[in-house]
Amino acid sequence: MKALTALLLFSIFVVSSDVNYREEAYGMKVHKSFKKVGRNLYEVQLKMLNGEEIESFAKLEIAAPEKADFQDITVSEKQINHKLNDGKLSFIWMHLKKSGEYWVKFNVKSSVKPEELKLNYVFRALKSGHKVEWDWKSDWEK
Repeated sequence: MKALTALLLFSIFVVSSDVNYREEAYGMKVHKSFKKVGRNLYEVQLKMLNGEEIESFAKLEIAAPEKADFQDITVSEKQINHKLNDGKLSFIWMHLKKSGEYWVKFNVKSSVKPEELKLNYVFRALKSGHKVEWDWKSDWEK
């Protein structure tokens, strides 16, 4: 009985522990995490939770500052295409699903101090047949 109670409490805790989403627009919520993984190497992970507003083509572009390079790019689903061109990293969804959860992860190699490392994000999508755009700058988060 104690084991069943412990399992039940563990399940409630795991299910109810939410990600602290810091950015939100057009029903899309984004949580960013940064951590140092080596000398001048930082891992960035974006967890995205799409709401009910966007169900179509979408693109997320991330521009690195000078003296920074993107490396080791991974995505949660093979339907998320990504490309790196002229210091910009792009993630493309041909059909972003409503209520879908996604993540993208990449490393940034930079000699810039972490507190000075700023990434510029631009999210573009179609909402009810109209183009929408959402951009934000991100400082290093501890």
